[in-house]
Amino acid sequence: MAVRTRRDYFNLETGIDASQIVPASKLISTVTGYPVQPNKAVVGANAFAHESGIHQDGVLKHRETYEIMRAQDVGWHNNKLTLGKLSGRSAFRERLKELGIVLESEVALNAAFKKFKELADKKHEIFDEDLHAIVSDESVTPEEEQYQLVSLTAHVETGEEPYAKLIIMDTGRETACDAKGAGPVDATFKALESVVHSGAELQLYSVNNVTEGTDSQGEVTVRLTKAGRVINGIGADTDIVVASAKAYLNALNKLAHGERVNPQTDNP
Repeated sequence: MAVRTRRDYFNLETGIDASQIVPASKLISTVTGYPVQPNKAVVGANAFAHESGIHQDGVLKHRETYEIMRAQDVGWHNNKLTLGKLSGRSAFRERLKELGIVLESEVALNAAFKKFKELADKKHEIFDEDLHAIVSDESVTPEEEQYQLVSLTAHVETGEEPYAKLIIMDTGRETACDAKGAGPVDATFKALESVVHSGAELQLYSVNNVTEGTDSQGEVTVRLTKAGRVINGIGADTDIVVASAKAYLNALNKLAHGERVNPQTDNP
């Protein structure tokens, strides 16, 4: 972007489609499990945000006062989504298309749309970042899921050991599990392992708020390792414990289907 915005100085052309910079950044963040800092240049959530009055006034009068590039040029879109819980699949699909998101099948679209409707019942405002989180959560297609979360109950009380109770769908059959742990997330993971017995080691647990506000979705990334393979799982929900369970099950589903999401550490 430095070369592009200073053509007069560098006298160079890259031929790069700059509108893919932000989507590429989101993809890398998803694969690695490391969130992008809000204040990071170009791809950070606050890169084109202006809070102070003098900045806002300057941008409104002449954008180039504080912005040497347009947000749209690097792949940002308007944050607020004009869809609601009464919106249909066609409008939902069109918005995904505008964001450069193409789902592989109608089954995947229906599953994502269902999650969108569920989220619309929970959140007052829905943003493009919420859609990215929903789609990331659908990285294993429904027909390939061996494990699915049916219900989760987590209990935390001062002076008491946290515990979690879950019901999961395992190859079409409901299975109940429960466990205690250092916290509700730890208890949830222990409960899941008590029935799946994956033998995998938890290498990374990362939480990133998708948008601002107390009703924001939390996007959780877990990284599991087993027999030299490295697998990332992603889950999103307004409840962090539920998001954590989804992320863990997402990783387990990838392990079950032999997906090598992060094979760079494997031996050739």
